[in-house]
Amino acid sequence: MKNFLEEYLKEQHLKTSSSTVKPGPVVTLSREFGCDAKPLYKKLLQTLNTFHLAIGQKEKWNIISKEILDESAKELRTNSKNIEYLFAFDKKSSVDDFFMSMTSKYYQSDWKVREAVTKVVRAFALKGHAIIVGRAGAQIIGNNQQSLHVKIIASHQWRVKRVKEKYQISEIEANKKVEEMDENRKRLISMFSKDGDRNEYYDVFYNLEHLGTDLVISDIVHLMQLKKLIA
Repeated sequence: MKNFLEEYLKEQHLKTSSSTVKPGPVVTLSREFGCDAKPLYKKLLQTLNTFHLAIGQKEKWNIISKEILDESAKELRTNSKNIEYLFAFDKKSSVDDFFMSMTSKYYQSDWKVREAVTKVVRAFALKGHAIIVGRAGAQIIGNNQQSLHVKIIASHQWRVKRVKEKYQISEIEANKKVEEMDENRKRLISMFSKDGDRNEYYDVFYNLEHLGTDLVISDIVHLMQLKKLIA
């Protein structure tokens, strides 16, 4: 992992501000708050590595999420705990509390954190065989034939119900949490994309309110085959 990242960072053309990178193959998985994507991406990973590796292929698919923080921290020569605030909106009670909790040091280095995260996400995309969960992956990587950008959605009320059950809180509290997280994630995306979270960034949307995990995985795999990301 260290070698491919170091080689990536040495390449002059990837030091530009280009929003498009030629990855391959890579899947990004974005989800609205309240849509539990873990069962989906874990089973997708198992499916890809069990049934869709080319004969003799040694490179297996990997879930990439926390690894982005770890590698970004290495790039910045700091601890991952010092940069996780960028993705830790769910630990704050509101957007205002989040920004008030940021020290001047974090604020001044915020652009460096974004730059490091962008480089690392693109490095994982270039390495390929990655399922990048969250982290503004679709916005950072951009459109390319060797990528599939997926977004998991559901109605507001359905997500409120799931949050209420998961956190054992009242419906009022759950509704507030969903609204805050939706707004926070919009802010996060805007850090990596001047256009915000536009539908054009995604190849396909799946509504978990109406579609089961197995059906979604089956369709994702089929799309990956059509795009020749897998055999």
